[in-house]
Order: sequence, then structure tokens, then C-alpha cells
Amino acid sequence: MQVKLVWLMGYGGPYPGSSIPLLRAALDEADRRDWESLVVFGEEAAARPWFSELRDDGYRVETTGSSPAQTFARVGSILGSAPQATILHTHYSRFDMAAALRSLFARPPRPPVFWHVRTALQGSAAKRARNAVRFGLVGRSIDAIFTPSSDLRDQVIARGAASGKVHVLPHGLDTDRFSRRTEAERSAARRELGIDENATVLLHFGWDWHRKGGDLFLEAVRQLARGARDRPLVALSSQGGEEARSLAKQLGIEEQVVVLPATDRVEVLHAAADLVVASSRAEGGMPPFAVAEALSRGTPVVATDIPDHAYAAERTAACRLAAHTGGAIADQIVATLERSPEVAAAEAEEANAWIVREKSMSAWVSAMFGYYDDALRRRGHHGV
Repeated sequence: MQVKLVWLMGYGGPYPGSSIPLLRAALDEADRRDWESLVVFGEEAAARPWFSELRDDGYRVETTGSSPAQTFARVGSILGSAPQATILHTHYSRFDMAAALRSLFARPPRPPVFWHVRTALQGSAAKRARNAVRFGLVGRSIDAIFTPSSDLRDQVIARGAASGKVHVLPHGLDTDRFSRRTEAERSAARRELGIDENATVLLHFGWDWHRKGGDLFLEAVRQLARGARDRPLVALSSQGGEEARSLAKQLGIEEQVVVLPATDRVEVLHAAADLVVASSRAEGGMPPFAVAEALSRGTPVVATDIPDHAYAAERTAACRLAAHTGGAIADQIVATLERSPEVAAAEAEEANAWIVREKSMSAWVSAMFGYYDDALRRRGHHGV
């Protein structure tokens, strides 16, 4: 039976964490099954290095405009020329409505539709009203909604989604890319970033400054900078932008803070860091990409006490929780950095082993394609 898998990727920025490796793993599984595949991004994706790399490696990728009319038109054209068994899987919400509504009017059997909600839902009244239509009305017609965490699953259900259709599918991680860091990699990463070999390096990802707790991170850095230290302190703020620069200046720590642009080579940042600070107020991954990547590399994490971080802290001592204050985060950073070398090495090994064992890419792909197969069977496609 001919099957076509269509991924509609609403996000076109410098993809966070391991989204592109996850995409590659799914497309490789489709190819192994002799399925046809297509990935449609927003038009802004064409300028990203990873887009050309996907195309050069033989994956069928394209872009389309971001307006509702353009997304509806593109999904309609895909379904109009697709084989009988077509799966529509949307990510980051841009294509959600188009995929759901177009599928209702497609020739039978209706194509399965899956939505993937990856980020915490916003709480404004306007957002809640749109979510009520999206999840409570249109979402009732689709096959399933995936979330990477139970906390986000609860949010989606609270906005009107049918509980039986919302499934937790934690992110898989490319553990080859985020393998245990070596001392040679650490030194090379610091040379590339222009960081003192002997510095204490803290890393934070702040692409959504408030939600990622960038202010809490810098307040912790301010408190650490006040103490007597025998090693230079460097705080790497990835994607913190002008907000990070401005606050660092206000706090008098601009000399300690290095604000970095977005990069697809986050493994280099993890290699350079002594510790990752995950100071988020809300997350959408169990654990979030940055936490999983750090633990896989053997880098300890100090994280705020929210459910997605607690999930990791309950499973590995290399992730420590702190209250949502700069002082509490600073105290945990100090406690973590003061571990003996033997304890640090044992925790790093344990954390990496947990990620490799339970958060592999293959487990994620197997679970997702199981949902695809079930949906196709329900439509009467018994050749899967």
C-alpha cells in the first residue's frame, strides 16, 4: 500500500535542540517502510543552513507562505495529488487548522491528522478563546494530539481537547550528537568561543526571555559574582539578545555575561559549559531539550522546580532543583560545583546512561509510528 507522510512544520527559525534530528529520524523510518514523505516549512526556513542540508541529503522539503490562505491552499494541493493513504502531522500550530479542516473534506478514506504541541500555552484571554476553538471544536475531529510532557498535556486538555486524544510523547534525543563530553572537546569549544580555559562557565538558553527565566539566571550570576572566586566567572546567554545585555548592565555584571546569537551547534555550547542553568517558569518537554542535552553530555544541571524539570531530577542526581529565586539558584550552583571529582564523574555517567537508555531517538520514532499505523488501520488500510 502506498503511504505518504507529510510533516507540516510551522516553525522556521534556528530549530531548538534536536528538532531537526528528530525530523530526520522520522523521515528515515518512512523511507525504510517505502513510504513517500514531504516536509513543508514556513517560508522563512529557506534561509536556514539546516534547510539546505536537508535538501542536499535527499529529503523532500519545501516552503510555503504563512498566511491562513496560503497554508490552506498548500494543504489542499497536497491532499489533491496524494496517494490514498496520507498522514498529516503538524508541528508548532501554524498548519493545525488547515490540516484538520482540509482533511474533513478530503476524498474518503479521510487522511489521519496529528497535531504536535511543543510549547507551553499562553494565558491571555485572546489566546484562551482561540485555543477553545482550536482544541475544543476543531481538534475533536483529528486523530491525536502529541505533547512532550504531562504538564503540557494537562494544559491542552484544560483548553478543551478530548482527554483520550492527547498523548504524551517525550522528545527523543540524538545521543550520538550529544555524547559524553571529553576534555579535548571542552578545550576546543572554549577556544572557539574565546573563553578562558580556567573559567567557571554557566550556560542558559533564553530564546523566550521571560518564560526561560533569563532574569533569574542573571540574578543568580550577580550573586555569584559578588562572592570571592579563584576562577573567572563566565555566563553564556544563548539567544538572550538585548534583554540579556540590558539587564546584565543594570546588574553590573556585563563583564561576566556573554550574549550569543542563535546557533544550530548547541553541542559546542554544552561542551564549553561547566553547568547548565534551566531557570524556566514553564516548559514543554519531559525533560526539556536543553536539560536532556546537557545530561547526555555529562554536564550537570541546576533547574527551577517545575514538573518537567522535576521529572529529570527524580531520575538522576546530576539535575538539581531550586526555587524560583536568583539566590536559590546561586546556592544550588555553588553546591553542584563543589562536588568532589569522584561524585561529579559518577553523576555524569549515570545521567548519560539514563538518557541513552530511556530517551533515544529510536524509542521516540517507534512510538510515533505506532500511532500512525493504528490510525491507518482504523481507516481500513490493512497493509501497514
